Amino acid sequence: MHTFTRGIVSVALLSAAAVTMAGCAPTTSADPTVSAMPSESSAAPSATASAAPVDFGAAPSRDGVPACDALLPADLVEALVPGVQPVDTLVDTPDIAGAWAFVATAGGTDCESANGVSAIDEVLPTTKDDPVYQGVRLTVLPDADADYIDAQTSATSPEVAATTVRCDASDSARVYCGGAVRAGTAWVDIRSVRAQDTAGATPEASEPAFTALLAATAAAVEGSALGSATSEHGSPDGSYTTCDAANVNAVASKDLADPHTRGGDASAGLQQYAMNRLGASSCVFEAQGTGEQPYAITGAVYSEVPGGGWVVERRLDAGTIDRAERVELDGLPAGAAAWRSCTDLACSIDVVDDGDWTHFVLYERVADAPSDGVVRWAEASLTN
Repeated sequence: MHTFTRGIVSVALLSAAAVTMAGCAPTTSADPTVSAMPSESSAAPSATASAAPVDFGAAPSRDGVPACDALLPADLVEALVPGVQPVDTLVDTPDIAGAWAFVATAGGTDCESANGVSAIDEVLPTTKDDPVYQGVRLTVLPDADADYIDAQTSATSPEVAATTVRCDASDSARVYCGGAVRAGTAWVDIRSVRAQDTAGATPEASEPAFTALLAATAAAVEGSALGSATSEHGSPDGSYTTCDAANVNAVASKDLADPHTRGGDASAGLQQYAMNRLGASSCVFEAQGTGEQPYAITGAVYSEVPGGGWVVERRLDAGTIDRAERVELDGLPAGAAAWRSCTDLACSIDVVDDGDWTHFVLYERVADAPSDGVVRWAEASLTN
């Protein structure tokens, strides 16, 4: 049995698809790698008086993509993580990472069953008042033979390869299962998290249920258009984005840094390869643990998703983003639009410009005024 290190766990939760996050991408006007001081005018953004039409772009085709209830059979999910229910993560979950849309925007699919907590909201280790994420997430990337092989050969060892199938216990009383297989030409990846709150919640007991679910899902994918799809995309490159925290640190109450700059042995996962197909980027900024809080916590998340404006449109239609919270930002391009959303845990800015989506998330746990801070962070990134 392997023990997850804290750094790998925090990244894995954010890339539940696996969440692993980002790869190399060209710098854009909204990229957080460009440092700037926030403008004084950003303290109180005004709602847009006249909601001009916005180009959200076209949602990716779903032709030949099986429904999630066929890809994640309820009985097999229940055997792995009891008590979870299907959820449309991108549409219905208040706090998300834009990087979770990489695969769907690139022509693949994601499915999730969870307990009502977003993986991005969990703090490890938890107290009784902290949200505890439990769930199963599936991601399928079509035409991924070369990517799958690259992920295996680029790993420092089989144990850290994103494709390795195994279940492990963490030092935060969780059982994590993860792994991938090829189904036809598709890369099928499943990640699960279960709290160790019963005698049966062990890696040894979870592994048979996990492998059964992975096999059933792979069979469903192989028999669908996803398993034989071909597309035009570049060569495999699973590297991570280089992220500069200067802009977000200008509004944060704790020093934040990209965990990948600290090194580690986590290998690139499916999300990075999907990101490279889009020319996208993503950054997770953490506060390093000290004193009574010895574990790193996610403080802010940035994602840039070319062609991802469809996600924002669906979230607006579902009411997950309030249309009345449309805001004017310094540096917002002509024809672009932005909305601010806040929960008890975090505030987000969603920017849509010519069908592309840029997403900023700032957590209350690292900012004294996240509602104002996320606006200032977005403006600093947009204006340079």
